[in-house]
Amino acid sequence: MFVIPAVDLYEGKVVRMMKGRKSDVIFYEKDPVEMVSHLVKEGFVLIHVVDLSRAIDGSGANFTVLKKLSPYAGCIQIGGGIRAIEYAKSLLNMGFKRQIVSSKVLEDPSFLRELKEIGIDPVFSLDTRSGKIAYKGWLSEKETDPIILLEELKKWGLDEVIHTDVEKDGTLQTHDFSLTEKIAVETGLKVIAAGGISSETSLKKALEIHKRTNGLLEGVIVGRAFLEGILTVEVMKKYARQEDNSLS
Repeated sequence: MFVIPAVDLYEGKVVRMMKGRKSDVIFYEKDPVEMVSHLVKEGFVLIHVVDLSRAIDGSGANFTVLKKLSPYAGCIQIGGGIRAIEYAKSLLNMGFKRQIVSSKVLEDPSFLRELKEIGIDPVFSLDTRSGKIAYKGWLSEKETDPIILLEELKKWGLDEVIHTDVEKDGTLQTHDFSLTEKIAVETGLKVIAAGGISSETSLKKALEIHKRTNGLLEGVIVGRAFLEGILTVEVMKKYARQEDNSLS
């Protein structure tokens, strides 16, 4: 199972936003490049980096940090405001092949195929709030059945999705895996859970579902709990990907 530490960026700093609200931002006195470097050395094969400045404000405030992170691009899945093929290409030129997309795909599903054609591995971010799909930096909502949406996106080449429970994101509350598991089982897509992965109990639950779905729930993203030491590197590594799906 993948255990994926999250490093969210806003105006060049490491942050967490509770429920995706800019008004509820927590700044951390941590250097994002040093964090990513340390995590790679600790053996994490995937790190979640989101450019919230671009996603929310349409700003390039994090560009310098992203350039500094480019040597680790092979271990990063990057997201935040990827709504144009030109910007996606610029990230790819920095080495960021695995890119997270959402809003643009909701408007134009063919964007998935365009990304694949230029060598990008797109991952769709399905962000839900009270059963509704949130997008455009979680500022807008769309009333569409998530399963129906994902089945449609599969026709455009989608094979992997991150499901974020927006109401739990950044709150240290516990992720409700029921919808996440339903997505995996009913669509057959590979799914990563995010939002409320806040304790070792969450990791244990995820590992159970990982086994129950034969690996379709392929991992979890850990944000605030990691940044505040509730889930340590050592604990996360216990649950990190093992070939036999067992704890190390």
